[in-house]
Amino acid sequence: MSRQDAGYRWENTLKKSIEDTYPGAFIYKLIDTHAIEGLLTKLKKNHIQYQDFLIPKVPADYICVWGSETIWVEAKNTINDSYFPMANIKKHQLEFASLIEENGGKYYFAIRRQEARNNEVFLVTLNDIIRITQKSGRKSLQWSELRKNDNVIKCPQVKGSKYDMRGLFPSE
Repeated sequence: MSRQDAGYRWENTLKKSIEDTYPGAFIYKLIDTHAIEGLLTKLKKNHIQYQDFLIPKVPADYICVWGSETIWVEAKNTINDSYFPMANIKKHQLEFASLIEENGGKYYFAIRRQEARNNEVFLVTLNDIIRITQKSGRKSLQWSELRKNDNVIKCPQVKGSKYDMRGLFPSE
């Protein structure tokens, strides 16, 4: 399975996990830059004419609404054993997270450590990422640092490949 396929599977698992944890929540998947690029590649291969257009950078993978709260969630996945590389987060995602949080919104990076029968999921805000990386002096998030950080929400695995997402919405 390609890295991109693993990412899409994680996005689907994340959505199902949020739906199970918060029945009735509104969850909207934003169109993905890779999906648009994939469509353009297929059109080119099939010699279908289209006008070039600017591919938009989206703020996150999902907008989630439950009760009166709106949360932005960007799904991130890695198979790295000891840390999550910050290079996996794109510059525009960091910029959107910053703008959303500065304006009173809530934005989480849902980071999954993918390992056979031992997956872990952490919900991390941009402020927490900055605090952790500045303290450690690294350009990565060590799994041990995420596990011991009280501000980071740990989401245990339940029912097969789904996760308990309690804590995603602060007022629950």
